[in-house]
Amino acid sequence: MNEETKLFLQKIKSNSDHVFIGLQFLFGTAIMRTAYGFDDIRHNESLVHDAEKLVLELFEATVPGRYLLDYLPVLRFVPSWLPGAGFKKKFRYIAHMNANLRDPPFEEAKRDIVSTLNAAPARSSYIVIKEEGRKGNHPSMAHGLIDRLPEESDPIRKGMEDIARSVCGVAYLAGAETTVSSATALLYVLANYPEVQTKAQAEIDKVIGYDRLPLVSDRDQLPYVHAIIKEVSRWHSVVPLGRHFSNDALFLMAASLLATFCIAAPKDKDGNVIPMKLEPRNPSVR
Repeated sequence: MNEETKLFLQKIKSNSDHVFIGLQFLFGTAIMRTAYGFDDIRHNESLVHDAEKLVLELFEATVPGRYLLDYLPVLRFVPSWLPGAGFKKKFRYIAHMNANLRDPPFEEAKRDIVSTLNAAPARSSYIVIKEEGRKGNHPSMAHGLIDRLPEESDPIRKGMEDIARSVCGVAYLAGAETTVSSATALLYVLANYPEVQTKAQAEIDKVIGYDRLPLVSDRDQLPYVHAIIKEVSRWHSVVPLGRHFSNDALFLMAASLLATFCIAAPKDKDGNVIPMKLEPRNPSVR
């Protein structure tokens, strides 16, 4: 995740107003690398774009009462050309998006694994594969699952491979939004408790210095920064799942940010701090 973190810091330096969008792509691209093992960050970003489009379409389609079908389930049997059956076209479009997000990356991961294995004896060939991008030797969910699949002739192969595709495909939905929520809460905490931020930066400066960014392997030497991550996770718990990836990713993001920037609460044109407050967009939320 070090490469993604460096790119994230560069984006924030050039435009700090897009910090929350940057967080989304930071964790999204890291999850795509974990899922498929692709080295090409730009390719991973395109996968994140596609995943975000799918998430938005799913959210819109699953709003209770969005379609007449919610009230008259029998409408699922009517043909798509019938007036009022536009939901079928919408669902087919979503299914097509889902298939495009689930299948091509998995097939590409399969090809990359085969290519890497075939080229491994010849070092020069392996270098060519690496230069093409997307072909990496990083451990990934796809690689691990494909290695465990039965032989092509096995009758259960197809079903097991479909499960593997779905597991990799759902990785972004399962991990990105939750980790980004925790990271957003962390930024708000650091911005509103400057004394905590100052102590964390002093610890990083003392242990890491100014020559490099912190690494996950530095966590044991940065107990105060690690304690901040644990406290935010306790205080703002999204779901009680995925703690290992979330804690590692949050630690690396927070330590790198603290080593590079000072995080301050937003201010109005007169220089007064804008207090944090909850403003639900949906008037029915209480």
